[in-house]
Amino acid sequence: LRWALPAKMVPSSMMRVAILAFVLGGSDAVLGPAVYNQANWYFVNGGDSCDAGCARINLVCSGTDLLAFTEPTEADFEAFLGGIYGPLSTYCTGTFPMTDGAADTLRARPLISDPQGGYPGECYALPSTATTPASACGQTVDGHFNRLCPCEYQSPAPPSPTPPPG
Repeated sequence: LRWALPAKMVPSSMMRVAILAFVLGGSDAVLGPAVYNQANWYFVNGGDSCDAGCARINLVCSGTDLLAFTEPTEADFEAFLGGIYGPLSTYCTGTFPMTDGAADTLRARPLISDPQGGYPGECYALPSTATTPASACGQTVDGHFNRLCPCEYQSPAPPSPTPPPG
């Protein structure tokens, strides 16, 4: 499986600057999508859950897709990050994928550390250790990390049937 930007979404220089500003400086923006395993994935603000990040763009977190995330190769993950951030050469440094960390970090995977935070270059490109879709989508992690979240459109619930007169 490979990470890829949707065909209609070619990152421009301006888009790369905006994405880099988001990762380096934080904002209320949610960036993406990037397609992986036929789902649209977005980077959400440091400290946000996938529920909160997806809601910022009027979508909902797909806990099923989040729990179905499989470990990509380092080259595939770097290619994905390079497609979003532009030519950074190598983002992930040290051990790939990072496997240790606090319990909330492990439940919030996949995620990446903030390049200007205390742990630059950490790529937690492994499946979440959460056990339910709701717990995977609702997990938060400290603001030094940006979660990668599958977000999807949810059709509104059909209206309730009108009771018969009488």
